[in-house]
Amino acid sequence: MKKAGIKQEFAELTGQEVQELMFEIFNLLAEHFDGDTTLNSLRIGNYIGLKSIYYGVPTNNKDIAATLNISPSTVSRLVTNLMQLGYIGEESHPSDGRVRLVSILQDHPEQQAFESSVREALGQGFRLKKSVLN
Repeated sequence: MKKAGIKQEFAELTGQEVQELMFEIFNLLAEHFDGDTTLNSLRIGNYIGLKSIYYGVPTNNKDIAATLNISPSTVSRLVTNLMQLGYIGEESHPSDGRVRLVSILQDHPEQQAFESSVREALGQGFRLKKSVLN
């Protein structure tokens, strides 16, 4: 489905359907992360994953902060936390050693399970939407 199609699908949901879908997604996320995980942690992890897995390039804290509109100090703290948990790795920029590049560690033991669970939750949300609209 194209991006515009997904936006259109969500635009057709009622407020209650959106709340139910978000409830399911947040419950799913809570199953995979401890109580110290914040929404910004998830946003940062998702952005790093998109850049490194789907676009094939690492990113840096400055790019993350600018793109997600999160303060650089918050990005630095949360990126360090994600590294300590083993979700992301760090390397020096090839032409500027002062810049640290981060990317998802694709061999993290829970990555596949988490991605499968998110896909299932989204699928449930779309099935819920279709059943309500039909």
